[in-house]
Amino acid sequence: SESSERMWHLIRKDTGSIAICNWYLPPGHGVEEIDSLQVELEEISAVADSIILVGDLNTHHVSWLRYSSGDTTRGRRLKDVVEQYGLRQLVSQPTRVG
Repeated sequence: SESSERMWHLIRKDTGSIAICNWYLPPGHGVEEIDSLQVELEEISAVADSIILVGDLNTHHVSWLRYSSGDTTRGRRLKDVVEQYGLRQLVSQPTRVG
């Protein structure tokens, strides 16, 4: 990514291709990084059959991200973008204690 701390890898197989993204989203930033994610997802979805997005996203959305401390504009925006591309939240326990 040119505008965010994101790295994309495209793995091509005989059965299709998988795009894997590793992303660090620092706390306290706005929605610009999420908007640029949407642009990148649009581009990568044209060449990848599956997308895996992992990272430390420092985002809160109580009804979507079970262990969040509240709702944020960034959390709401990220939820909209991942739903648009059929991505799912898979973390089933808190990633930090305390």
